[in-house]
Amino acid sequence: MAGNYSPRQQQNLLPAWQPGQSGNPLGRPKGSRSKLSEAFLADFHADWKEHGRGAIAEVRKKRPQDYLRIAASLCPRQLEVEQNDIDAMADDEVFEALAVVRELIAQRKDAKVIDARPIDGNSGPSEASPCVISIKPSRNTAN
Repeated sequence: MAGNYSPRQQQNLLPAWQPGQSGNPLGRPKGSRSKLSEAFLADFHADWKEHGRGAIAEVRKKRPQDYLRIAASLCPRQLEVEQNDIDAMADDEVFEALAVVRELIAQRKDAKVIDARPIDGNSGPSEASPCVISIKPSRNTAN
C-alpha cells in the first residue's frame, strides 16, 4: 500500500527542506527574470509602435467580442465613492436644498413641473411632492 501512511509513520518523516532553505541552492541567477521581462517589453513596445493601431482596428472589425472584452478589462473593477456633504446633511436640510434646485430648474423655459410619489421602499416623504423634469436635454443646447 504505497502512500497509505499511518499518523505514527508520518511523524517520522522530515520536511523536504528546512524553513528558509531552497530546494534549488544555486537558484535562478539574479536579474535573469527582470532581463527577460525588460527584453520582452522592449520588443513588444517596438512592435506596438509599428502595428498597434492597425491591430486594434483589425480586432475591432473581425472580433468585436474580443474588442469589447479587452475594453472592459481596462476599466476599473470597482468604483470608489467618497462621502460627500449630502451624506452628512440632515433630511430636512436635503429637502430644503432640493427645493432650491427644483425652483432653479423650474425657472428654465424648457422645464415642466409634475407631481411625483416616492417608490415603495425608498426613503422620503410619503405625500406627493412637485418634481421638475427637463423636456429637452440641456447637454447639447446653448442657454
